[in-house]
Amino acid sequence: MTEPWDIIFPIWFLFSLFMCSITFNAISHFFKSNIWKSIIVVSITTICYILAKMGHNNIPFTLIQSGCALIFFHIGYLFNKYDSITPKSHTAIWWIGAITFIIISYFEGGLNIAGNRYSNIIINILGAMGGTFIVMQASYYFHILFPNLSKKIAFLGSLSLLILIIHTLDANFGFAPGLTAKLFFFIENIGPNIAEQIIFSLIVSLLLYQIPIVRRVLRLSKPQYIDIKTSKS
Repeated sequence: MTEPWDIIFPIWFLFSLFMCSITFNAISHFFKSNIWKSIIVVSITTICYILAKMGHNNIPFTLIQSGCALIFFHIGYLFNKYDSITPKSHTAIWWIGAITFIIISYFEGGLNIAGNRYSNIIINILGAMGGTFIVMQASYYFHILFPNLSKKIAFLGSLSLLILIIHTLDANFGFAPGLTAKLFFFIENIGPNIAEQIIFSLIVSLLLYQIPIVRRVLRLSKPQYIDIKTSKS
């Protein structure tokens, strides 16, 4: 029997994102200094991390998950405030540090925010910092080298809500593996995998996007994406 939480589990992070947003907005209202914001955020994350370690993982509205994730939300805020999506004259040490953090996090920093499982939260945080830096810098260069392709990828990003809906249905009812088995009926014992789910969600989302009522309900009539400026800061 499927539990109610299992049905909506793929959207757990929307609850956490909402809680992180209102919590951080409240902190920003009372504390203008980024130093104090950082102190409060680290304190909340530390408390929630300790509670998670003690086994308090079933508190409603993903409060514990949100508290632990608040530090990652704060990292994004700091990068957005002090760094630009256009590249600056970062020295080689920035790139070496970011890549090193990502590699270490990949091999040593197992992370499961939904389940409140952190193999090493310090490594997880460093990995998030390195990953944010690399994504922001790589996005600029990708846009410069492949402007048309980058806009198509950005268009897919504008369909994220629709893709999430399809993925949630697929995760609970297993449409992708069933269709794959029918398409490749000559292969025995073909099992579900993440590639099948991704391809299935993308194809179905693109087909549904062609339906006017779907675009209207989900407000997808005008694809929105960040137009990365080509001027260096």
